[in-house]
Amino acid sequence: MDTVSFEPTKQLFIDVLTKDISIHDCVLDLADNSVDSYVWHKLSQRRTIQLGFGKDEFHVYDDCGGIPAKKVREEVFRFGFSDLKARRSTIGFYGIGLKRAVFKIAREIRFETDDGNKYTRVDINVHDWAEKEHEWTWPLHPSSGKSKLKKAEKPYTKIVMSDLTDEAKETFDVAFINDLKETIGIYYTRFIQNKITFMVDKEKIGPFDLGIKYSKEYPPANHIEEYEGVKIHITCWIQPWEGRRTEKERGRQGWNIFMNDRLVIHDDASPKTGWSGDEGQLPKMHSIFNQFRGLVLLESKDPSKLPINTLKNDFHTENVVYKHLLSEMIHAARPLVNFLSKKYGRADEIEAKAVQTAMGSEGQSEIETVSIDKLTKNRDFKVTSTPKANDGLVMIRYWKPKEQVELVKNYLKITKNPDVGVKTFDYFVKVEGLENEK
Repeated sequence: MDTVSFEPTKQLFIDVLTKDISIHDCVLDLADNSVDSYVWHKLSQRRTIQLGFGKDEFHVYDDCGGIPAKKVREEVFRFGFSDLKARRSTIGFYGIGLKRAVFKIAREIRFETDDGNKYTRVDINVHDWAEKEHEWTWPLHPSSGKSKLKKAEKPYTKIVMSDLTDEAKETFDVAFINDLKETIGIYYTRFIQNKITFMVDKEKIGPFDLGIKYSKEYPPANHIEEYEGVKIHITCWIQPWEGRRTEKERGRQGWNIFMNDRLVIHDDASPKTGWSGDEGQLPKMHSIFNQFRGLVLLESKDPSKLPINTLKNDFHTENVVYKHLLSEMIHAARPLVNFLSKKYGRADEIEAKAVQTAMGSEGQSEIETVSIDKLTKNRDFKVTSTPKANDGLVMIRYWKPKEQVELVKNYLKITKNPDVGVKTFDYFVKVEGLENEK
């Protein structure tokens, strides 16, 4: 009987599957594997994940339990998982992350692991592997065999990638590494706080503060439920203004969404989180809503149920959980958006920024900070005391020659035009001794 071949080509994995993923996401994919190992082994003590960059080398090391030799032989290097049963609260389930990442980064890979029972090593030359078009196995290194762990050493996995691709060489610079450090601090903050120490080029990465800070007058909305095997926790609040801000702060805007404790979507105020302006959704994002903050935690022991894409950096918008989640996020946020709309009115962007700058000195009730894990009861957003429109503030707006405004900004060491008005007004009040006059 004639047959039709469904066998893939190796170039599919080397060139095609790596096209749409960035080097940055590849590095996070490899770090995710180490975090997944911690979760798989149900560890409770703090462990370490190290990322290191060399002249023509990149490596990932973790002491998060190691990988059994049988799993290395039968699963780690396979494209796709054959069995999704008995999964844990991990984030990877497609079975392509490791392979796609190493192919994107390097042409020589040394993979070694020791789970305390056996030491296993695999050395892969991508060019040699690709030439053997119909050979899908690869020999273990001769040193594989009995565990080599010394007393007090923890089971580990280490991946060393050398002969870097041109794209990796161009990407691995100081700016990239500094950005990666910041990303890891945000992306893995819930692990860094209690479970895992991250090191990047021997620098310990600190956690990102996820404390929910709010005024007693504006307690946060909170919604907890389970839907289609996914635990959902949505919290949103009005962030108090604390002095003047001249630039946006990463991780402190719009919605921040964690899936199995990884920050998958951050600083989002786009249509995918409800800010579309369409009927039944939130209005398009505007500066009068800059005090809005939202935090979402999604958790499932079956990661295939999470509304996450294959790159693990965005929603899978066709997922039924996503569609339900979006509805609940809009429901939770709507009262806050209505409140901010009423508070700041329909000011244009320049006016709204000026109002918010001035709000840095507004009087507020006592500020509280709480962890989202401490918010256990469902509640809608309700204002305990309704402020007057703009809290008694009025807008002052005027036009001046651009050249003069630039001179004043340079003199005052500020960057935004609304700050010129605030600074010069404050100066006039102080010089004329009007602070205490009514």
